[in-house]
Amino acid sequence: ALAVLAAFLAEPSTRDFALTNVCVQAVGFVFGACIPAYRTRVMTFTDCVWPWGLVAIGVQALIFGDSGSSLLPIVACIYILMGLRGVGIGVLVVLTTEFPREDLPRYHYRRLAWRREGYRSETVPMLHEILQQGLANSTALAGPAMLAVADRDAPVGPLVVAGACLWAVSWLLESLADVQKARFAKRCARAGVTRTCDAGLWRYSRHPNYFFEWLAWNGLILAAVPSLIRLADDMAVLPWVGFAAALAGISGGLYYVLVYHTGAIPAEHFSVQHRPDYADYQKRVNRFFPGPRRHVGTFAGAGSSR
Repeated sequence: ALAVLAAFLAEPSTRDFALTNVCVQAVGFVFGACIPAYRTRVMTFTDCVWPWGLVAIGVQALIFGDSGSSLLPIVACIYILMGLRGVGIGVLVVLTTEFPREDLPRYHYRRLAWRREGYRSETVPMLHEILQQGLANSTALAGPAMLAVADRDAPVGPLVVAGACLWAVSWLLESLADVQKARFAKRCARAGVTRTCDAGLWRYSRHPNYFFEWLAWNGLILAAVPSLIRLADDMAVLPWVGFAAALAGISGGLYYVLVYHTGAIPAEHFSVQHRPDYADYQKRVNRFFPGPRRHVGTFAGAGSSR
């Protein structure tokens, strides 16, 4: 992450953007998440802050970029819409839980991991992980916006259109998955039963919301690739490598986070304990990548819990 930030700072066209973004993200995460989390021991404040960081990236891109660029408003709009969706989810979490009590399973799972790693206090690892998210917003996750600012005469070609379409479809399907799960939960609550959601997209992936979030970011990466290619001749080698590393880091890093760190595996750790039918659901449905449902006892296939 620090190497990527160094690349942003070494490139004259993105230096001011990068410096400003570091300050904006630092202020937001320190005062909006670190201090409240330190006082309450609740990490959910991170979910309320990080999407505003995405909105800030989009707004800053419009400020520091070339107003005549065709690519810039597309990339900036994507960041703002992704951030506002996250803001909406954060508000929903606050309204539907006993906030500021810690109700999200992923943060309970992180505490189990800290104990396994030998931490006697949760303060240091908690603040460290919050600041990691802020660092991600300052470095890799800002990569496509930095490229849109650096590539001032960028045209909107086929790859940009394809990336924007992939992002839009994935963004809508991610939202659809959340709606389907919320409706399923309401039906179960009215019936007074505890069941695993297997309706709609949840029939083909145990975490379609995570999958389509990852795919949406890959759409943004695809839209940024033409700028990376065009800048290869105009940018110094080391900054260019840093920009390329940022794009690769988004895809690989988000996959790791959404599956192993705070996504699928942490959620399933508690789902197996609280839902009697979840073990059978794991056998029949892929964990991350959508695919056909399996008969129990058949080969698990890609994306399963194996």
